Amino acid sequence: MAINRTPVLKRCRQLGIDPVVLGYSSKKESIRQPKRRRKESEYAMQLREKQKAKFIYGVLEKQFRGYFKRAKSMEGQTGENLMTLLESRLDNVVFRMGFARTRREARQIVDHKHVLVNGKCVNIPSYLIKAGDVIEIKESAKSMQRYKDILDVTAGRLVPEWIDADVENFKGAQPKATPLARKIAADLDIDLATVSGTGFGGKITKEDILAISAPAQVKVAAAAPAVEAKPEKVLPEGVEVIPMSAMRKAISKGMTHSYLTAPTFTLNYDVDMTNLIALRKQVLDPIMNKTGMKVTFTDLIGLAVVRTLMKEEHRYLNASLINDAQNIELHKFVNLGIAVGLDDGLVVPVVHGADKMSLSDFVVASKDVIKKAQAGKLKAAEMSGSTFSITNLGMFGTKSFNPIINQPNSAILGVSATIQTPVVVDGEVVVRPIMGLCLTIDHRIVDGMNGAKFMVDLKHLLENPMELLI
Repeated sequence: MAINRTPVLKRCRQLGIDPVVLGYSSKKESIRQPKRRRKESEYAMQLREKQKAKFIYGVLEKQFRGYFKRAKSMEGQTGENLMTLLESRLDNVVFRMGFARTRREARQIVDHKHVLVNGKCVNIPSYLIKAGDVIEIKESAKSMQRYKDILDVTAGRLVPEWIDADVENFKGAQPKATPLARKIAADLDIDLATVSGTGFGGKITKEDILAISAPAQVKVAAAAPAVEAKPEKVLPEGVEVIPMSAMRKAISKGMTHSYLTAPTFTLNYDVDMTNLIALRKQVLDPIMNKTGMKVTFTDLIGLAVVRTLMKEEHRYLNASLINDAQNIELHKFVNLGIAVGLDDGLVVPVVHGADKMSLSDFVVASKDVIKKAQAGKLKAAEMSGSTFSITNLGMFGTKSFNPIINQPNSAILGVSATIQTPVVVDGEVVVRPIMGLCLTIDHRIVDGMNGAKFMVDLKHLLENPMELLI
């Protein structure tokens, strides 16, 4: 790994940085006259700014490229997103709070395990702080002479508005809301505890406040310079315009991204549910007695999907595209996402480690995350990390539909209604409960033949469900 050993003040002169930005104080002014430079090209200026950012925050080229790639994939301006990521580093936050004289010292403090984040020791300088996180120096370290010396130097340092810091007690937090969002919320008498943030790390932004309050939009507009008012569009009788909720906006963005990114196709299959219905009747009471919960067809179908995905020949159905679709991430486990419809939107809670579960375990785990989803109490970890997803619209009588893939999964299974249907069995027409399955596949990873083989195996398992219990 390359190490930058250039003296700090010399490097500051080279890049045109005030040493104060880094926490250093140049005690003597340079008597040398600056060299006259030729007019720099745009590339040279961009390179210089990049070098400044790397030097200020103490990151190397590979790290910086990673931050830039992440910033580019985030919503908004790439430059602002990049600075947000760099400013959210733990070592930078420790420096900004005044718990260290320089960023280098902040990194050393973090490396020495002196820093607690939400009460837990974190010794990774690049750890990204999220909104609401509480950062403090260990109680055992506060009495060290080092921190007394730090306090003497940093006591008069201005702390940024986006940080709440008690320097004397070496404790601070990153507020859950931006200063502007807090001001607007205070003006509109909105409790920030009731607002879900869509900014980086869950931070509440101005847009989040405006999204839940039409009057807020009026006040913000009133604060702006007066402009010629445009006549309001007169709506026809019976028409109402309402703002889109933050959840609806997030769903809209995700679905649009999935639809426009992944070339997909859908396979439709009919499944005879006779044996699965019989099996559910057999296990209903035993599982109820063991878990206190009722086994549903979604549970049985979900477990059948998990068992099928664990076959080596179906590994690409349980995979994800990563690194701008240049690599395939194969999973040796199954984290099953189960779509849950709410009044104001759709969420996909995840049953982690479903491949290790028995039917009873799966019933308990799926009911737990679904209940949390319906109560709005899901944690971020319980909505991320899925490797495959299912969505069930059968209870609404839906005969067939083409679900949209939950990125970055490679496929999603849609479950339709079970309908009594005349079918031919052994040369005779009989009525059987037939369920429709719709598998939407990312054609970049899975071809039609592989998808069909998966559906054949899944259909066989659902029509011979005793294999689930073996």
